[in-house]
Amino acid sequence: MRRARLEYPTGRELLAAYWGFLGSGGLTLPAPAAVLDGAGDGEAVELEVHIASLRKHYQLAGRVRHCHGGSSVVAFDAGQSQDVLLSAAWADGQGVPERRHRRADVVAPVRFRTFEREGQGRLLNVSRGGCSLEVDAAIRPGTRVFVVGDGFVVEGVVRWAKADNRLLGVEFARFHEDLLDRLQLPDAARVAAS
Repeated sequence: MRRARLEYPTGRELLAAYWGFLGSGGLTLPAPAAVLDGAGDGEAVELEVHIASLRKHYQLAGRVRHCHGGSSVVAFDAGQSQDVLLSAAWADGQGVPERRHRRADVVAPVRFRTFEREGQGRLLNVSRGGCSLEVDAAIRPGTRVFVVGDGFVVEGVVRWAKADNRLLGVEFARFHEDLLDRLQLPDAARVAAS
């Protein structure tokens, strides 16, 4: 297995090299002869990715998908921590805090309550530390919110809002170890959100 060390000054440069058209994602690497030392299509590689502005390193395994014209594409193997890498890169590029927990995609109806209003919405993804919601009434960042679903009630604070404040990122007030079990997510989603 070939190994390569990649250095990106900031998360913004890493995101520019990210190749999201592959099932598990990947990276476009410059100068394959220098970085992967002549690796061929399909060859297994291990990448050590360093984001200098964060002073963090990420280990990812994958396969060379394509080598041509001075660059190559490495497709990440399934089950790698590319979502953690992307979250860190995105947070660095946008100047926002990094997610501390991996999220699992889920669509479930919920109700919400703030001190000013009540409404309905959909849970879009969840982790032990927070969730994303789509709601029927605008809620501003900084608002304390209670999210009520089938078998659970969680309290949190809206950390970000988009689309006229109807798409929300909520950070839970406390860590919810058992929330994924309450949502009855499949095992693969629980692993992704751990």
